[in-house]
Amino acid sequence: GEVNVSGGGPPPSFVSELPVYLQQCVPSSIGLKRANHENADVTVICTITDFKVEPAAIASGDRAALNRLKLTASIDAYFKNHPELNKNKELTVFVDYPAGSGNPENDPSLLNKLKKNLCEDIAWKVINEW
Repeated sequence: GEVNVSGGGPPPSFVSELPVYLQQCVPSSIGLKRANHENADVTVICTITDFKVEPAAIASGDRAALNRLKLTASIDAYFKNHPELNKNKELTVFVDYPAGSGNPENDPSLLNKLKKNLCEDIAWKVINEW
């Protein structure tokens, strides 16, 4: 698979690590074997279309109690032997964290949770329907 970014996005390190993570995570999540591009039964292209922080819960005085780090991606899945199953889905994953806890866009723990959530959604909401 490949990962692209449209517009503003996550840190470059997140974008560069995501393809490797997805290549390891998605097949193992649903019992597939990883193959090189020419032999793959399914190819996934992930385009990150939105990456932002927004309030998730409001405390007194209209202050955020929780914030949400949110990633939206357009997922294209191409099925080599079943092109009628090719699909595009928009997925949104997020991680909530306490407001005022620093710079979430560069927090490795939050970014790893986003990667895991995206992997699970690609595996179960896109590919597993095959």
